[in-house]
Amino acid sequence: MRATGATGATWARAVLGLAGGAAIALAGCRLQEVTLAAPADVVVAEVVLQAGAAQQFGLLHRSVGGATLTVPGATMQLTLPGGGVVSFAAAAGSKCVDASSAFSPDTVGSCYATVAGAAAVVPGATYALSIRMADGRRLSGTTTVPGSFRLTRPPGLSQCALAAFTLLPLAWTRSDGAWVYLSETRLTHVRRALDPATLDDRTLDVTGLSISAEDTTIVFPSEFGLFDRADSADAVVLRALQRGLPTGVTATVSVAAADRNYVQWVRRSGFNPSGAVQIPSLEGDGTGVLGSLVPLRFDLTSSTSTLPPCT
Repeated sequence: MRATGATGATWARAVLGLAGGAAIALAGCRLQEVTLAAPADVVVAEVVLQAGAAQQFGLLHRSVGGATLTVPGATMQLTLPGGGVVSFAAAAGSKCVDASSAFSPDTVGSCYATVAGAAAVVPGATYALSIRMADGRRLSGTTTVPGSFRLTRPPGLSQCALAAFTLLPLAWTRSDGAWVYLSETRLTHVRRALDPATLDDRTLDVTGLSISAEDTTIVFPSEFGLFDRADSADAVVLRALQRGLPTGVTATVSVAAADRNYVQWVRRSGFNPSGAVQIPSLEGDGTGVLGSLVPLRFDLTSSTSTLPPCT
């Protein structure tokens, strides 16, 4: 931390005074040699099953590494409710991370995926995962997928039109076993719609959170990005969305019921000097999460359209 001005000078003198006092107090003391233990190289597995998805993915990475944090050669198997077993195979790193990532996913971890259609994850069922690394280390855990639910507003629409600068209240039924509901939207052309002169027309991903299993409503788009407005680089755009979407924006909106394992892995506490609090759901020679989500999605466009209205 850098201190400036009169206050900084006072602070600096105080620190120097304390340092000087400490030096006098320690005069004549003998310093002991201290040997620091090398940090352990821990394997971290992150697997979040999605009900209804064609494929399931798992990301393995290491806490300590050189040029790469990959975990090649692992064997991952998912046990289905009926006793069948589905294996994961190595896949391109881009499969496990968002396409907008600025880093090289094949150096920060190893991606594994099931064959399309091989693991049909269904709401309400329990799944077990076993992982064996090439060096013999193992991880295992289970997840119970939250129950099915449905959107009641807008009801049963895969695509709809929303008038410009209109707020859309979303509502859904309860999902048995859900700990929270995670709402997300990907907005396309929102930057250019707000500022036609801008050269930046990247998509914008915004998250909304229902903080309990009883919280089954959220307003689109004004209640998305609530926690990002103060310090986000996109704060200006997020504040503009309080009135609704400008004309010409398309959005994919999703609401997902999340299980306990997922929530405890991504949880945040109000005061964490040492960083984020994460509770693993995988046990063995490493750490990580086996979580599950039940997502519902629909697309909307903010313009005059022949699509049915969202409201």
